[in-house]
Amino acid sequence: MINFFVDLKASQVFFQYKGVPPDKEFRQMLERAETNISVKLLAMAILEALAQTFSNW
Repeated sequence: MINFFVDLKASQVFFQYKGVPPDKEFRQMLERAETNISVKLLAMAILEALAQTFSNW
């Protein structure tokens, strides 16, 4: 699953067609998508590290 998020780009999530959504809203959507993708990658890395740590106990 991590490979999915590593390769995922915000521009693959949202599209703009004939000015819909408006440019400002579209940029905000892309920024939020990039942030969400980054947060998910960070969370997955933390969970993986915790899993490896506790599997050795």
